[in-house]
Amino acid sequence: NIRVSVNYYRTAHFNQQVNHNENLSSSQYDPYCVTAPTSLSGVGGKEVCGFFNINSAGYTTAAHNVYKNDKAFGGDQTEVYDGVDFTVNAQFTNGASIQGGYNLGRTVNDTCFVVNSPQELYQCQVVTPIAGNQQIKFSGSFPLPYGLALSGVFQNLPGTAILANTTFTNDQIAPSLGRNLSGCPAATGPCAGINVTLPMLEPGASYEKRLTQVDLRLLKNFTGDFGRLRITFDLYNLFNANTVLARNNTFGLGGGSGWGQPTNILTGRLIKLGGQFSF
Repeated sequence: NIRVSVNYYRTAHFNQQVNHNENLSSSQYDPYCVTAPTSLSGVGGKEVCGFFNINSAGYTTAAHNVYKNDKAFGGDQTEVYDGVDFTVNAQFTNGASIQGGYNLGRTVNDTCFVVNSPQELYQCQVVTPIAGNQQIKFSGSFPLPYGLALSGVFQNLPGTAILANTTFTNDQIAPSLGRNLSGCPAATGPCAGINVTLPMLEPGASYEKRLTQVDLRLLKNFTGDFGRLRITFDLYNLFNANTVLARNNTFGLGGGSGWGQPTNILTGRLIKLGGQFSF
């Protein structure tokens, strides 16, 4: 009464549509670099290039957007997932059961061709590794003496991605660009309030701590001429984990204040007593 299965999956998306502004060309963009904030591990204090800003001629051109096949630009926008699922389903003679499994996989998103701006080549291949995909999930039920039954769910899931979308001012960019950003009133001179936000960390490179959660339920049924009474005792998040479910990935102005702070965490341990009467 035990069934084990192993399945391999490959999911691929090809032949996609892209939005192209026919009134612009890649030559109407100028390149620039920025210096990553020192507090960012791995890239802190380093010059990061691959960014582009539209020049004044292109900025004033009215947009004419059309959808075209990605192959019209010599590219192939793809999303490919390769993964393996291990699953088990077991039924025991005493009435106990367990089911669940383990999944590991890898996803590659590739957009490495230019449709409008050459900046589209920056971080154009995003790989979500096994660490960002693998999941473990099990559930089961077990009969106990005195008509009690215990059931539970165990899950171990990937942590949320760590990113750093960093804001840079015009004053920080202009020396590398050789002029002000296109949103400024003039190519040179003071320009306040014009900023750009750029991703500094590679997507899929690092994650918060994985989520591990255990939920339990204890159940007892009372039956008789009066009908049926079901009493349940639920215990969610047994180990009171406080895993980060979402975080602030915006590294704004002012030294990145607030960057990395959790914006949502796993709900704390919860105990619930319930009853249902049927007649």
